[in-house]
Amino acid sequence: MVNSKIKRTKTVAEYSLEGLHRLAGFKQVAFMSRRVQRHIENLGYGLDEVCAKLCALDASNFHRSENYEDDSRWHDVYFQAHPVPSNANERLYIKFRVSRDCVWIELCSFHPEGWT
Repeated sequence: MVNSKIKRTKTVAEYSLEGLHRLAGFKQVAFMSRRVQRHIENLGYGLDEVCAKLCALDASNFHRSENYEDDSRWHDVYFQAHPVPSNANERLYIKFRVSRDCVWIELCSFHPEGWT
């Protein structure tokens, strides 16, 4: 998604939190790139920690939904508090879409805000 241009945004989530929590609870999460995998590893997380963070998302964490010129599916973006000793205000940037068959969370970004 790094080279894609955002085509549209909206202020309502595309995917229900109930559905997201259900899929994350069953660990139905796919990391969509090596970059996502590397960011998760750099955080010291595994699938269990990622799923716990996804299960903890609530409506107040929602930022926006966006889609891209080369992918018409909507991607929901959330910011979740992630305080660490060096930054009590750190937030995780989490972007995902749900697979076309609604069986997987396709995790497109998962990193502290500001990481590239």
